[in-house]
Amino acid sequence: MTDYSDELANDPAFVQSLRLEDVLKAYDGRRGCMCGCNGRYYVRPETKAQASEKRGYPYTAAEVDAVEVARILDALKADSRTRIQDGSILFIEDRQPGERNLVVYLLKERPA
Repeated sequence: MTDYSDELANDPAFVQSLRLEDVLKAYDGRRGCMCGCNGRYYVRPETKAQASEKRGYPYTAAEVDAVEVARILDALKADSRTRIQDGSILFIEDRQPGERNLVVYLLKERPA
């Protein structure tokens, strides 16, 4: 496994290289609070246990949706404003009014 590097984090080629397998969880919601009250978090079946442990309570069956995680990742990869914060949080910088928060939380280590 390779650690994510802050040097690569905002390189467009690096962002484009991200795969579904690199994602711990994803969020889609209205602007503002991201506790889940303005949107929904999604996890892949493969990361449900890890993400649930990190969050402190289990993800529901409705929140386990690899298709939604892939949709959010693809939307972020398609937007030139996408940035990575803290080496593992992918988001769109400078969102416009009315745009939704789309966020992907990457695994701390990139699978080989």
